[in-house]
Amino acid sequence: MDINFVGAAYVYTEADIFVDPVLELENVNMKMSTWGGVYIRTFELFGKSARIDIMQTYKKASWAGLLEGTPASTSRSGWGDTFARFGINK
Repeated sequence: MDINFVGAAYVYTEADIFVDPVLELENVNMKMSTWGGVYIRTFELFGKSARIDIMQTYKKASWAGLLEGTPASTSRSGWGDTFARFGINK
């Protein structure tokens, strides 16, 4: 029996980051948004049930804090690694 599943998710993360004092960073705060999508398909292969999963994420993050006592910030965004999995029952 062939069945298709599609899903989506959103996660927001906010955190204070504590770093080694040698890096001369203080009061670092991070905010990150992650969007994800997944597609799963089940099917029959060689008389056994099988499935394929594909997942992809996109992230956008920003960091702010003090660098050597001066306010500083940066941001990054982009696609995460694509995850693919194939499985078949014994």
